[in-house]
Amino acid sequence: SPDGNYAAQVIRRDGKAGVAMVHLRSNSRIQLVEPAEFGFHGLKFSRDGNYLYFTRTSPNESATLFRTPILSPEPVKLVSNVAIHVGVAPTDDRICFIRQSGKQKTDLMVANTDGTGERVLASREGEETYWSWSIDWSPDGRRIATSVRRTGQNSNTRLVTVNVETGEEAPITGPVFGSGGGEGLVWLADGSGIIYSGGDLVETRAQLWHVEYPSGNIRKLT
Repeated sequence: SPDGNYAAQVIRRDGKAGVAMVHLRSNSRIQLVEPAEFGFHGLKFSRDGNYLYFTRTSPNESATLFRTPILSPEPVKLVSNVAIHVGVAPTDDRICFIRQSGKQKTDLMVANTDGTGERVLASREGEETYWSWSIDWSPDGRRIATSVRRTGQNSNTRLVTVNVETGEEAPITGPVFGSGGGEGLVWLADGSGIIYSGGDLVETRAQLWHVEYPSGNIRKLT
């Protein structure tokens, strides 16, 4: 959570999964979503800490984005056909996510936090597409960071930003990461860099990396 007191986690038991929030000091747990036969991914607190976003998946439907209040859990469906992770604007009024819109096409989408007002901010098609797990809104609200994954021969992943107003894409790093696309990224609170989870061009196992912004210099943390 933004105040550092809570962590959200997926709880699995008896073949079912649910979502809970754990108080880190006392280790007490609040159940936000009761266990069910779904998958839950992309847990993300709102900037004010009052809500939790998550995506729900099942074999028979595309991933769906939900939001639930923390104090009185009651999940509300926001958007369908999302790709796992979501970013939240620093003003808590908009969200961003990746949508698979074709066999080799992905769209970077922006919407209001109630799911209305969807629009395509940027698109990629072909061998290089936006990766669904890696997306976050910058602390100054001006850009969205995500990863571009190249498939096929010489596959790799690089980090980019997309301007929120114009949709213009700018590089952060070169193609220095592996083709797995990464497990996620998050901006540092002061906007000076990004923490990225992914493998490099040699080691496929995910590592944590510190990526300076805007220089793109990288340093392995784990």
